Amino acid sequence: MITIKATIFFEKKFWVGTFERMDKEGYSVARYIFGGEPTDTNERSAQERAIRSKAREEKAKTPRPLEDIT
Repeated sequence: MITIKATIFFEKKFWVGTFERMDKEGYSVARYIFGGEPTDTNERSAQERAIRSKAREEKAKTPRPLEDIT
């Protein structure tokens, strides 16, 4: 089973999202800087990027504990 948790918060001047993923392989997290206030479409797009980022990680077998996905 795969679990993804999205957290969106305001940090200094920007809206930021973190996307945590836990599966049988372990735990990973990606950070996305929205800039202005995110819309539902922005959030979905960032989640998709976080998932693709995890797929690239699995393909490369390189651990990436935190990355900007902008």
